[in-house]
Amino acid sequence: QTLARSVILVDLLQSYAIVEQQESQMQRHGSFDLNRRIHIYAKANGGCTVSRFASNCIPIRYRKNVNQSHVKAAMDQLVSMELGEWRDQKRSQTFVALGRFPD
Repeated sequence: QTLARSVILVDLLQSYAIVEQQESQMQRHGSFDLNRRIHIYAKANGGCTVSRFASNCIPIRYRKNVNQSHVKAAMDQLVSMELGEWRDQKRSQTFVALGRFPD
């Protein structure tokens, strides 16, 4: 069981690294895929709050244009697409990613 969890963790880390590489290329061309980044981060961490994502995962140069309300709206959009759900954890709402983000 520990081996299976390790394999899953390695797969998640590899997919996260691939997306990071793709996004760094996209950022050079002025693009930032907020929904994809939220989904992958939440999936890898078992969920995340709006404030945690906004403070940890938005590149500094995008922070003036992307704030917590944008993150919340993107998470709500992912929920409407059935790619996530809201859960109440530790007195706050946590976004939990579901399924696989469409390519």
